[in-house]
Amino acid sequence: MKYKKLISAVALGAVVTVGLAACGGGSKDGKKGKSGDKTEDIAKFPMKTSNDAKAIKGGTLEGAVVMDTQFQGLFDAAFNSDNYDAQFMKPSHEPIFGYDERFQMDDSGMASFELDKDAKKGTIKIIKDAKWSDGKPLVAEDIIQPYLIIGHPDYEGTGGIRYGENMQRIVGMKDYKAGKADSVSGIKKVDDKTVEITYENVEPGLLTADGDGGPWQNAMPAHIFKDMPVKGME
Repeated sequence: MKYKKLISAVALGAVVTVGLAACGGGSKDGKKGKSGDKTEDIAKFPMKTSNDAKAIKGGTLEGAVVMDTQFQGLFDAAFNSDNYDAQFMKPSHEPIFGYDERFQMDDSGMASFELDKDAKKGTIKIIKDAKWSDGKPLVAEDIIQPYLIIGHPDYEGTGGIRYGENMQRIVGMKDYKAGKADSVSGIKKVDDKTVEITYENVEPGLLTADGDGGPWQNAMPAHIFKDMPVKGME
């Protein structure tokens, strides 16, 4: 399945790690081994490289990673459970929230989150111009889409572990998960850039940016996924 990337107006920095494994037996000084194949001492391979030249417009950067199995290729936070996939996603799948040195959400990301403890409501507001790789703008439906997938009765991604406490505390989520409702009553689109979430209970963890206690950290292109059956989506 091909996933659309979310790109913020602020350019993303990409770090590509290239792994190299030696093939065949032999010495580690670059000499030929018994099989006749040339070997390399991977300890001498540079861990990083730099280039001050001007970036090539429209260029493609390719990298290689040595693995003992084929990577899964599930490039979405709702489904990936493999650390390799998570690392591959970093340059292109930017979380919507930013955070400070205390890991508290702030206004440095594409969206902000404000919590009204008395009303037990959280407000997510898209505050920066962001577009998907197909040119579509980031909108409220994209914020809501992951909740509708992870809370869906047919969702089995990552063994269902994404459906944790931060999801279950949302008003109406349990009924939606049980198939008793077609939508989550506690999630409301206010306008194209604003989403309101009502919780059964609130705690300080809702303000953290770790993705476990707080709101879901990633958007999903609703114009791609909204009509796609959740069963088998992974």
